Amino acid sequence: MQSLITNLCPLLDWLKGKGRVRKVTPKGKHIIFATDIKLSHSFGFRGEGDAVPASGNMTNVQGSVLYQKGIRGMIGLTFESMKFGRQGPGSFTTVETQEMKGAAIMMRKMAQVAAWGWGHGELGRVNAVVATDAMVTQVSETYNTCHPGARWLIEGMKIIGADNNAANYAIDSAWTAANIIESINSDISVTMTDSFSCDADAYLLEHQCPDTAVAANKTLGSVTLDTTNSFRGPQGMMAMCDNETMVTSYCGINAAAGNYPQWKAVVDHNSGTARALTLDLFYSLYYKLSRKRGQFKIPLTAWMNTDVYRELVQLLEHFVDFKPRNLQPGFDEFDVMIQGTRIPIKLDHECPSFIFFLDPQFITWAEGQALQLAREGGSIWRWDVDRKDQFEAMYRWLWQTYTRSRNKHGIIKDIDVTIRSM
Repeated sequence: MQSLITNLCPLLDWLKGKGRVRKVTPKGKHIIFATDIKLSHSFGFRGEGDAVPASGNMTNVQGSVLYQKGIRGMIGLTFESMKFGRQGPGSFTTVETQEMKGAAIMMRKMAQVAAWGWGHGELGRVNAVVATDAMVTQVSETYNTCHPGARWLIEGMKIIGADNNAANYAIDSAWTAANIIESINSDISVTMTDSFSCDADAYLLEHQCPDTAVAANKTLGSVTLDTTNSFRGPQGMMAMCDNETMVTSYCGINAAAGNYPQWKAVVDHNSGTARALTLDLFYSLYYKLSRKRGQFKIPLTAWMNTDVYRELVQLLEHFVDFKPRNLQPGFDEFDVMIQGTRIPIKLDHECPSFIFFLDPQFITWAEGQALQLAREGGSIWRWDVDRKDQFEAMYRWLWQTYTRSRNKHGIIKDIDVTIRSM
């Protein structure tokens, strides 16, 4: 299970390779770290006998990270399934193995949402009023929102709709109960099991409730409806690579309230108006980051999804040379070269349609509990609470991502990207 999850999460795999995954000793609920945001230096041009500028006061600010957030879930099997659903003539796999693979896929999907998201639990956004229909169109990203079409949704996922007025997650009045995603038709089109209605701009939240048809189950879910910032999962790259547009406080530090302008990532956007991808956008963001560092060569990696990558390939394919006698069509991978520094390009299907410039030495993936099957009762299987002859197994995976230096990272937004159908 651990191997399967890791190999299907490119960001986690990359951070593991860079040695940026930290096993946290389970003491308390927070990781506390110090970051020097205001320094004490004071310098100026002075001559002989002149007064030297007075020193200032260094302000040491503590960041706080909740590392016991994560993903939990269960699978259930009847006695007959466990006993007779074994490999044999005409059977390609056991029922137990099939269920565990399904659990791995779902946990991997939820991990990707958390790894790239901004810590609010929004999986998508319906683009218009829906009057009793099962198929909806999702909106994509802009500079101040992150709802990447259907990238964060999966068949079989239970969801619910909610209005988001920036103050709360009020339950959409027309969304009477939870629903199930039946199929994902494209990167922006989704069909649900039951027809439903919703008001304009309904936000989709994960909602694995016991019975989707029961309206009372709307209060059960990973986001406590009617409250703000109540997502139970970790924060991801969108929160880290932010200038207080998506989140007002990161790691417990509010840049505006505390007057800490350094506690912001470098964000390049066009106020919500999409623009064509150009190399100048790469140069501009890189030079802003290098100027803050005071050095030209900085070890960045650019992360993007396949749609953004295809825009980049289309931009650069005129400069690709084919070697004689080795006319191989297509493309494999390439780096972007800026000021003699190679910037590797990494792909992730669940990455939003932005370009992330990440420095791995300033990112930590803190695992409070590696992916495990609960064994506190002596076995991974336990009897169901309703005393039927069936058994349940519980999964846990607790982790958090964070940075100690937010302005070491950057992001390019408002890119004119063609969303290709799946």
